[in-house]
Amino acid sequence: MAFNSILVDVANGIGTITLNRPKTLNAFHDEMIHETTAVFKQFGRDDNV
Repeated sequence: MAFNSILVDVANGIGTITLNRPKTLNAFHDEMIHETTAVFKQFGRDDNV
């Protein structure tokens, strides 16, 4: 799944979300909230995370 505002990585059973809006100092906006929420749900369904 590709995202515009965040970077997602899973390694060794650990899911990492990196905020990726340096021009706005990673200020949250609607898209970032939706993307982050989607990843949290995805991580919750994945037994490997």
